[in-house]
Amino acid sequence: MSKNILIVESDNDKFFLEALVQKMNLQIDIESRPFCRIDDYECMEGDSKPKLIAVLNAIKNRSRKEPINAIGIIIDQDDKESITRIEQVNEAISEAFGIKECIEIIGKFVTVPVDENTNIKIGLYLQNVNGRGNLETVLKTIHKGNSTHADCLNVWKKCIEDGGHALKVSDFDKFWVQIYQRYDQCSKKERKQAGRKCNNEASMKKDIWDFNHEVLNELKDFLKSL
Repeated sequence: MSKNILIVESDNDKFFLEALVQKMNLQIDIESRPFCRIDDYECMEGDSKPKLIAVLNAIKNRSRKEPINAIGIIIDQDDKESITRIEQVNEAISEAFGIKECIEIIGKFVTVPVDENTNIKIGLYLQNVNGRGNLETVLKTIHKGNSTHADCLNVWKKCIEDGGHALKVSDFDKFWVQIYQRYDQCSKKERKQAGRKCNNEASMKKDIWDFNHEVLNELKDFLKSL
């Protein structure tokens, strides 16, 4: 059976996508994990082009020994335009596969040759809300539990900015999610082992996220087409 692989930026992306796939009830059991035709995850640990090239090269070499159908690349949009992200990913694909520009449209898969006998589909999705942001921006948007502690950060944010200091939206969203997980959605007992029970991996197993939120619709379509 052909495999489908997701390339993600970090373990936190992996934990989120595992939870989302499970909520989507895509019941294809591969290696004892319900990854909806997704058999593997490769973590870049950051979106640097050299790391993406290295991961793509590794998967290309694997495809000569085992059947790999498709590669889905999921990275944060951050504050960059979509075309910029497309260009960055295409540069990595070009370097790894020796082809010219490949991806033209976010969320659509295209076929690239590995050699004369092997092809792989490749697609790109950008984590964002209204064209900006990262995984934490998405999580902040889809939270559904009490967020009293995290929302108090808005006062802190205003204080920082009133003092003439810049605060990136992406950095604020990451801090917000951390506080939401640890202080709004973890019990006092859990907070004694916060590193294990109040982190991203643990929080994805709790009913504190709205996986039916409309902001996830395009991502779901991307996963279904993988």
